[in-house]
Amino acid sequence: YKDIQKVKRHTLAWSRRNPWNDYGYFEIILHNGERVKFTSLLVCSTQMETFLENNYIVIEKVEELFTWVS
Repeated sequence: YKDIQKVKRHTLAWSRRNPWNDYGYFEIILHNGERVKFTSLLVCSTQMETFLENNYIVIEKVEELFTWVS
């Protein structure tokens, strides 16, 4: 965990009437500048968020109009 600089959770800003409203992705930024991204298709977002918070890692929440990994 000491290699993690920041964690961002990207979610949809408009989730009403949207079939993919629970889709999002996590972006883990390491101190060496490397970025690791994984989507909610690979892991359960709520469980991952709870796991990170239980390990005292702050998660920055980012709401976007469209969430796709670039």
